[in-house]
Amino acid sequence: MTQEVWLPLVTLILGYVAKPSENEAAVTRATAPAGWMRILPVATLILAIGCNTPGALVTTTPPVSPSPAAARPSGGPLPPELLGTWKPTDTALVGTLIFTAPDKYAFETPSDIAGGNVVVNGDAIAFFGAARCGLAFPGGVGLYRWTIVGGELAFVALNDDPCGRVSDLKSRRYTKLRS
Repeated sequence: MTQEVWLPLVTLILGYVAKPSENEAAVTRATAPAGWMRILPVATLILAIGCNTPGALVTTTPPVSPSPAAARPSGGPLPPELLGTWKPTDTALVGTLIFTAPDKYAFETPSDIAGGNVVVNGDAIAFFGAARCGLAFPGGVGLYRWTIVGGELAFVALNDDPCGRVSDLKSRRYTKLRS
C-alpha cells in the first residue's frame, strides 16, 4: 500500500478504536492507558503491513556512476624524464610522441593527431582512454614497459594492446626533442 492509502486508513482505524463506545465513559486520565492498550495492536499491525509492502515509504536514489577519475588503471602521473616531445630515431618514420603532465599522451603526424591518457607504475606505463580506440575502461588498455637508455626511449608490450598503439610503440626508439 502506498502512503496515500494507508495513512488515511490508520487515521480511520485509530479514531474508531480510540473512540469510547456508548456504554463507556469518556477517556479520562485514569483510563487512558487502557485505551492505548486497545490501539497498540492495531497500530502495530498497520505499521507492519505498511513497512512490509514493496515500495512503501521507500525512496530510491539512482546508482552512483564512477567518476572519470575512477575509471582508470592504477598508477601515478608521468615522471619528469618522460614529459616532452619525442621523435622516432628511424628518420624514415614521421611523427612525434608527446607526453604532457600529468597524464596525457598524443601521437602526432603532419596530417593527424590521436591520444589519450597514461598512468605510470615504476617502469610500466598504461595507455588508455583513447577516443579513437572506442573502448572504455577496463577495455582499451595497452600496457608497456618503458626504458630510457643512452637518451633513447623504448617500449616493450606487456599485453595485447587492443587499440593499435603497438605499431607506434613496439620496435621503435625515440629521442627527446624538447621537454
